[in-house]
Amino acid sequence: MKRTIIASASAFFAVILFISSCNKIDTTNLGSDLIPAVDNITTFETVLDVISDNKLNDHDSTRMLYSEYHPVGIIENDLEFGKTTATLYSSFTPTAYRTYPFTVNRSTVIIDSVVLSFGFINIFGDTNAIQQLEVRELDRFAIFTDSAYHVGNPDFPVDPAVIGSANINYRLVKDSVFYRNGKDTIRSNKQMRIPLDTAWARRFVNYDTTAGSAYNNDSSFKENFKGLQVVATDGSPNKNALAYVNLDDNDRTRITFYCRVTNTSGGTDTIAPYFTYTSDPHASIIKRTPANNYLANITNTTENDEKIYIQAAPGSYATVKIPGL
Repeated sequence: MKRTIIASASAFFAVILFISSCNKIDTTNLGSDLIPAVDNITTFETVLDVISDNKLNDHDSTRMLYSEYHPVGIIENDLEFGKTTATLYSSFTPTAYRTYPFTVNRSTVIIDSVVLSFGFINIFGDTNAIQQLEVRELDRFAIFTDSAYHVGNPDFPVDPAVIGSANINYRLVKDSVFYRNGKDTIRSNKQMRIPLDTAWARRFVNYDTTAGSAYNNDSSFKENFKGLQVVATDGSPNKNALAYVNLDDNDRTRITFYCRVTNTSGGTDTIAPYFTYTSDPHASIIKRTPANNYLANITNTTENDEKIYIQAAPGSYATVKIPGL
């Protein structure tokens, strides 16, 4: 019994000795005798000279896909960059071929109105701008076949006659508009609407579905009708905005013919056949005319411009050099 008490006491003192001899790692104390009084770290100024030079991009190959929003409009004189114009070209086709879109008895068709409309998305620039948009038909012999023309492509040839125009108040485009289609009252919003010449539209009534005629197939139709050009005029009341439209919105982007026809009973019916855009040829041609500070910085002879001017395609780029690196 005495030996057991002595053994237990010995174990107790051994634990106390072990605990008292251990020391946790202290980052402040560990190696303190090795840290010099001065850390010997040399600091220096970190400001580096930068040499920047603005460049005009004369070979921009950016292309507009049919699903992208297409701009149309004019910015006459941006205070920094200067002038920008965006011209829209688009083809339109019937919803079906080998089917006459108007009526069986074409001689009774009376065209009350024709409207070119676009699905409106948004505005870049002054949202209160009012711009006059003019519509012309593409020249019948124009080469207009691609679905991804680049934004710097030359303008396509058009017939000189203006077949439609309208002053578009961009602030009001998003509001609901009401118009009559026969006995029905149609409500629409986010739609830019441009009336077209009914005399010009009469030829579409005269086409038929026989072989080689416009409504027989896609290629025949495009031989007779290439598409339309939409451009903002220099006489626009307010020239400081670009409108973006959605060609792929077939509910809003279309050519609609509002007509009256005589039915088989001798009465009058109203019809509204329409042509839509279906991933066919299209183009958005953007032209830049540099001016103001932008022009001064891309034409000066110095290679150390104080500011960098980056304009979207077709636009500019800049080189930046840091000799100290």
